[in-house]
Amino acid sequence: MDALTIRPSQFRRLATREDRPYHAHKILGALCLLHFAHRIFLGFAHGSMFFGERGTLFWIAMHSMLHATSFRFEVPNRRNKVYNVIWPEMRWHAAIFAHRSLVAMLVVWLADRGVVPAFASLALRPPLVLGTMLLADGASAVHAATTTTMRGNPYPPYASPRFIATLNIFYAISQILATMNVLVATTPDRPFLALLAIQTAPFGMTLVKKGVITQAGWHLWYALALLTNYAYAAVAIERGALTTASYVAVSAGVAVLRLRYRVNKYLLWTLAGAATLLLSR
Repeated sequence: MDALTIRPSQFRRLATREDRPYHAHKILGALCLLHFAHRIFLGFAHGSMFFGERGTLFWIAMHSMLHATSFRFEVPNRRNKVYNVIWPEMRWHAAIFAHRSLVAMLVVWLADRGVVPAFASLALRPPLVLGTMLLADGASAVHAATTTTMRGNPYPPYASPRFIATLNIFYAISQILATMNVLVATTPDRPFLALLAIQTAPFGMTLVKKGVITQAGWHLWYALALLTNYAYAAVAIERGALTTASYVAVSAGVAVLRLRYRVNKYLLWTLAGAATLLLSR
């Protein structure tokens, strides 16, 4: 029940002086939430989010501006080890990985229109993945991070070590699959759903900070955002650049080598990127 707790009386605390006078960040946040709801409804109803229609560039810009406006807010200099609230490194990571999805959406959208050749669209994805990792590691170095952004998240005191370990594995595997989806997407749908979790995480942290939801609630809503990707995979018309067998084989290889044997992530994603190009249909 702790995870389901929502305190409507605390919503008034979301109005802060940093967002005045025009409340641009809140307006953009509301638009992005509505956009997620609209596209997800279309996806589950029709198997496609219909990003081929006009307006795609507008929505890519809206989701990008949401992160640009987030930097006007004051955040704690260091990570809070008890409550999941935004700190500088996390804010940079959210912006960097959100733009990985947004650039992938743009590249696929351009390929659909013949502006970028289909194979060039795929070939651009591995450098995009590696580049965002470099930028994220740079942000962590600047802010002297000592824990990983997601697996270092605090949990409620009643959470058992086994539950924490299991959920952290789920987060790690979901991050791997999100990266794979950026590599193999042939429509903007997959990168867009990866964006859902990326933008849910800081929004949920804001709700924790303002007392709207609990620490357990953050994990619930973030996990649901990740699970939406799995559910959509079952109904989506798009199959991606790889066959299902190839996708599973490459994803499983990355997961085992990274999580079990701690193989260097740059080496792994270089190999995975090369494999997607060689195996693409």
